[in-house]
Amino acid sequence: MLDFCDAASAISRGWDPATYVSFGAVTSMGMLAGLDREQMRQALAMTAVTAPVLLGRTGKVTGWKGLACAVAVRQALFNVMLARNGVSGPEPVFAGSSGFEKVVSGALELQLDAGRDRSGDSHLKLWPAIYHAQGPVEMCLAVHGELQADGAPEISEAQITIYDFALRFAADTPDKWSPANLETADHSLPFIAAHCLMRGEFGLGSLRSSLHDAKVRALAAQMRIAAGEEFSAHWPRQTASRLRVAAGGKVYEKEIRFIRGHDARPLGLDDVGAKFLHAADHAGCSRQSARQLLDRILNIGSAQDVASAGLMDEITSPGA
Repeated sequence: MLDFCDAASAISRGWDPATYVSFGAVTSMGMLAGLDREQMRQALAMTAVTAPVLLGRTGKVTGWKGLACAVAVRQALFNVMLARNGVSGPEPVFAGSSGFEKVVSGALELQLDAGRDRSGDSHLKLWPAIYHAQGPVEMCLAVHGELQADGAPEISEAQITIYDFALRFAADTPDKWSPANLETADHSLPFIAAHCLMRGEFGLGSLRSSLHDAKVRALAAQMRIAAGEEFSAHWPRQTASRLRVAAGGKVYEKEIRFIRGHDARPLGLDDVGAKFLHAADHAGCSRQSARQLLDRILNIGSAQDVASAGLMDEITSPGA
């Protein structure tokens, strides 16, 4: 999947990231299902024609944004089952006047290397919000602390400068400055920033408490978001952003070049484990079951096969 992302940006052509998730899913599940080379080829061909998912994460965001990848994986599993039972896919599927490259991805020059470790190229999110808000959340929380230390003066001006790609998904329409639902709020750079500046915390369920907070909404409405030429030029290798807040006659400024979870500032296993356990608590999972499941996930590399890893036993066990 990462090789697809490196080769061509389907998202810039209006296709959801779930489009590429489908290929990663069908390859992984096809290997687990024991598909031979020809069956895998047919599964990939069927995936190429069923994978494209229109981008549904801009403007007013809905619950669909949380389902797009799940639907992609479900379809990938179905394609694996079809291929295993002898169904063939269209051919050619990538080339041609109506092929995947022409309609979806643009020209693809894949440099696949099964021996290359791409795990470090995947960026993780520390905060439960859109990727492009990760840096602003960190900066806003830091500035909130400084404001509190200075007697919590009223904010008169707040501006975030970031790479232009972020504006397309987190500050693209008026909906983002006045979100009507939680799905839009957690994809809204101005609203997330306003929440963090006003409340000094951010976690699962945080935005639910501020969605109808008049003060948070007022600050979000006045928030200025702009693209910085230097930041845009270095995206995506850097995930840089800058925050400038004026309050009580004083200016507070922060700037970061890499978000937490970027390969230049990676999250450690302890960080990821803490995030997992926090999410499990929020979902009502018992802490004992969550810790057992986490231990099995962390040790999956030593399992002989998927069944022996025992993950499904933990997920479906009483109290989980």
